[in-house]
Amino acid sequence: MNRSIQTIIGLAVLVLMANHTASAQSPYGYKGKKLFLNYDLSGSLSILRMTESGENAFPALNLFHNVSLSMVTNKTTALGLNYKYYSDVASVTDGANIGPFSSGPLSSSDFLAHERFTTNEIGVHITWYTSDLNAPLGRYVSMGLGLGMSNFPETFRVSTYQEDYLKGLNETSSGVPNPDDVFIFYDNARPIISPIFRTTLGGQQLFFDRFFLNAAMEFGLNLGIIGAALSSNGDPIEPILVGSGNIDQETLNQNTRAAVQQRVFMKNLLNFKIGGGILLF
Repeated sequence: MNRSIQTIIGLAVLVLMANHTASAQSPYGYKGKKLFLNYDLSGSLSILRMTESGENAFPALNLFHNVSLSMVTNKTTALGLNYKYYSDVASVTDGANIGPFSSGPLSSSDFLAHERFTTNEIGVHITWYTSDLNAPLGRYVSMGLGLGMSNFPETFRVSTYQEDYLKGLNETSSGVPNPDDVFIFYDNARPIISPIFRTTLGGQQLFFDRFFLNAAMEFGLNLGIIGAALSSNGDPIEPILVGSGNIDQETLNQNTRAAVQQRVFMKNLLNFKIGGGILLF
């Protein structure tokens, strides 16, 4: 987790602690306990995902790690912060085919790379408890907004030549460029930002007056894919002509960002989660 995320979470925890101190005499919560910590593991079947070797990943699982810190504010409501971590593979195309906005089915020759990325997401949520029990127990509905920040662990390069174009060519022959001259690198300097709206339906059951189990179904909508689709110009990355030095860096960056947004979109659509938590104080 980078320093900026740690700073945001630290400040948010201080705000929750201050709120707890100010409301220490409040009758809400379970036996006066209002602050609670959750860890959940979310999962669903992977849809339209490929492995790093370019194979269909089905029936692989999408997995998330989720940590949240929440504060009961009245009998039926809690406010909280959450952090999610997940990893997936972005399949970068040589054109502008973006998931649900794709112009048609893709063949293996349409892909430039299949690269793994990781996402750190921070968010806020509000939860309404719908049973007769005091928050944070019983059935609930939650809504929230997260900010996903995706990066590739290391930069990667793609060849701007079609593979069979170089077949049989002698790389030392006149007019044939050195292999290092036909690669372009994805610019990994900035994270790819994904605003994600979430709705969760679930329930919590208390054990031993302090610990509880949580099970839920979560719907997520990555709004970032809309911007990726609208900003795409539809131009493919053209192969470099021998000796031309024509490198289309911006198109590679744009298509890579679109591929990440597509995977974040598909990964967050529907997930089932189970976990546990503890009432702190």
